Order: sequence, then C-alpha cells, then structure tokens
Amino acid sequence: MTPHAVKKYLSYLFKAKNLHGVHSPFAYELAEKVLNDKEIKKIPVELEPFNWLPPHYYALLAKLAAHYNYKDIACLTQDNEEEPATYDLLLLRDTKPGDWLKLFNKYLPHIKNNSCMLVAGIHKTKHHSGRWKRLYRHPRVMMSVDLYGVGLLFFRKEFKEKQHFVLKY
Repeated sequence: MTPHAVKKYLSYLFKAKNLHGVHSPFAYELAEKVLNDKEIKKIPVELEPFNWLPPHYYALLAKLAAHYNYKDIACLTQDNEEEPATYDLLLLRDTKPGDWLKLFNKYLPHIKNNSCMLVAGIHKTKHHSGRWKRLYRHPRVMMSVDLYGVGLLFFRKEFKEKQHFVLKY
C-alpha cells in the first residue's frame, strides 16, 4: 500500500457513513440492500471475466447485477470492438487511470439512465484519486459513491442535484 493509499484509507474510515448517515432514498437503498446484504449471490456466468476484482468487490459486482437486474456488462478498454447500443454496468480497471476519462467519454453515449459504472482502485495512488475526482465531477454523473477500493458512478436524470457519498463496505 502506498503512503497515499494509507492516508486515503484513514480518511475513508473517518468519513464513511453507514445507514444512519445517508439521507438520499436511492443511496440508503443501495447501502441497505446491496452493500449491507450478507447473502452470498451466485456469480452469473457473464460476470466470470471480471474475476480480476478482489473477492470482496467481485461479490459487490454480483450484488449490483442482481439487485438492479443489470444484463449488459462490460469492462472498458481501448480495444473493445463490440459496442452494444447500451450498457447497464461498466467497469474501469485500475491499471491505467490516465485512460479513464478517454474511455469514459468513449462509452458515455452507450450509458442508460439507470446505468452504473464501477471504477476499481480509486485511491491506489494520487494519480488514481485525481482521475476518480474528475470522473465523479463530470456533468453526466449525478451520484457517486466512494467505497475506498472502488467507486460507483450513477447517471440517473431524476436526481435533482449531484450527490457524493462515502459509504462503508
């Protein structure tokens, strides 16, 4: 763990909220029914290519897919040739944060109102944290959730204003 990651983790421990600190109905439901769900979900076959995620976050991926009924799931890379009309759940790997914004903009037209983007390794280095901040400040992102190891971006137009949460997971 880098010194930056340790500093961010300590900050996360101090700032992270549980159910009692969340006032947004959507974020509360996310925390209650996805993040705090202790039931082991069966990993669907379509999620097997994403087993590069640490087990804790791989389980989160399965819980997100099950709770929000996500079917069209992809890991964003520069080489992705297949581009369906829309995506439900998109993943950005932690390996090249310099490409995150470029990939984000490339796939933005394929994001639906109820889509979610999972960004891995958001506090791995200063560079990762800076890129994460640029992503969640994007005008199309209406809600962001910092879970320390990963970040979640939501694009729902029904949210009246941008929201950023740091939640325990």
